[in-house]
Amino acid sequence: MDDERFYWLINQVNAGNILDEELNELHQLMEQNPGLRNIYALLTAKAEPQSQTEKAEAMEAYMAHYAKMQLAGHFDQAAQDSTPSPENIPSGKKKTITLYRRLIQVAAILLLIGLPLCFMMFRKQRDTELVLIAKKGEKNKIVLADGTKVWLNGDSKLFYTKSFTGATRSVSLSGEAYFEVAHDKKHPFIISANGIKVKVLGTAFNLKAYPDDENTETTLIHGLVEVSMDDQPLSRISLKPGEKLRVHNELKDHKQETVKKEQPTILLSKSNVEIADNKAKESLWTENKLVFDDEPFQNIAVKLGRWYNKEIIIQDEDLKRINLSGTYENYTLEQVLHALQYAGRFNYRIEKNLVYIQSITPTKN
Repeated sequence: MDDERFYWLINQVNAGNILDEELNELHQLMEQNPGLRNIYALLTAKAEPQSQTEKAEAMEAYMAHYAKMQLAGHFDQAAQDSTPSPENIPSGKKKTITLYRRLIQVAAILLLIGLPLCFMMFRKQRDTELVLIAKKGEKNKIVLADGTKVWLNGDSKLFYTKSFTGATRSVSLSGEAYFEVAHDKKHPFIISANGIKVKVLGTAFNLKAYPDDENTETTLIHGLVEVSMDDQPLSRISLKPGEKLRVHNELKDHKQETVKKEQPTILLSKSNVEIADNKAKESLWTENKLVFDDEPFQNIAVKLGRWYNKEIIIQDEDLKRINLSGTYENYTLEQVLHALQYAGRFNYRIEKNLVYIQSITPTKN
């Protein structure tokens, strides 16, 4: 049952043995039952000062949940599973068995009340770093310990810790993710990605930061974010809802050079995007919609490769530079390519994981 599974997963967290898929399952249980978050916070808490209010709220939720489990007969069921059925017990021993079951209930409750103390005393001092991965052709979703929801696009990784206990809630991203950040004014949420940092308090935005892409893009849906560059930490750019910041970094390949060279110029551009129903076209991938908005075919090929787990090879330089648009929902790769053919005038062939695209040569009269 879910309750027993929840506490087993909590034990795996504190033992440092939890797998990524198990942690996702734990967060899904908390999303389905928000009351479990206080219990999670209590049982995985670091030995750091907590306010009396926080302690009281967590313990109240913890005890209420276990009282509910007891009334539902969860402990009685456990006792019944480990003792003979009444028809097989001599009448003289039935009272002893009943007392035995009650003792199991009391012992279980005492053990459960003691669990927070045990976990606080014996938990690992170092907060485990975890990683959520969405491979090419996949998408993934997670609810972090603070309630923040993250959607992860294909070929992306989110690095995070199992709990947030410091002054900030910090994660790292390689790839693309859509964030709905839980509001916490005292603990800003900070994402490090591809040479920039995005700082938020509580908001929704899309962050596209693939290491191999020319640009890193932050698109704000609602709320407020502040973007800074790692090599220019004092320069901060604020975004308002409906704004997108594009950061272009030249490649930095000077690590092995002995001669000191100028740092590459960082190009910034801010533009407006349309927000409809709390969504922008940049975040429609979370609804399984593949969107191209007047983009070079070369960029579209990269998107298609991540979306369908293929390597797209355009064999014509001029074809790479043509711009195409379109929105495709639940299309196969062949259907998307067929639709793009009307504007792009190209042929394609698929050989296992490779897709070759070539311009159509005009026929001579």
